[in-house]
Amino acid sequence: MTVREFYQGVFGICEEGLLEKLEKNSRKRMVKRGEIIQEAGDACPNISFLVSGLFRGFFLDGNGNDVTDCFAYQPGMPLVASLRLNGPSVVSIEALEDSEIIYLDADVIYELVSTRIELAVLYARLLSNALQMHWESKVAVANHSAAARYLWFQKQFPGLIHRVSHKYVASFLGMTPVSLSRVRRSMGETQGQKVGAGR
Repeated sequence: MTVREFYQGVFGICEEGLLEKLEKNSRKRMVKRGEIIQEAGDACPNISFLVSGLFRGFFLDGNGNDVTDCFAYQPGMPLVASLRLNGPSVVSIEALEDSEIIYLDADVIYELVSTRIELAVLYARLLSNALQMHWESKVAVANHSAAARYLWFQKQFPGLIHRVSHKYVASFLGMTPVSLSRVRRSMGETQGQKVGAGR
């Protein structure tokens, strides 16, 4: 998939001048499994979008524990670690599979969002979707049993349990890997997982 095909097919951008601007300023690159493309605390000079593969956002809590905050697995998902363009990253972003991304400078995005209404609408939609998913996950963790949380995960992220290390899923759902294993066993699921999925 070319850069132009990505913006056309994934985001539905058709205006020729805008496509040319995005094509000129965008770069594609492959990211190896285990590579961290953004470190928590660092500035976010680029905005990246997922073409293929799988990423997670994570941070270290006050005790130094690795906490998985989110997953990106669908083409077009922004790999953004700050709500503010050019702001400091609040999480680190790690590839969980060999992946492909498209990225461009945050300054270019800021200029386009400020001057092109269609991109301002797209930016608002992507931001709204991200906030919605984060709030839903926080509510699920705070208000539901371990089994209900796992059922919610299966519904929201179909098939992801077979691609992601179960320790990351457990962390995302606010439970221990042992608790997740018990829940899956109680539902009659097998306990195998993808080899090499953990770090």
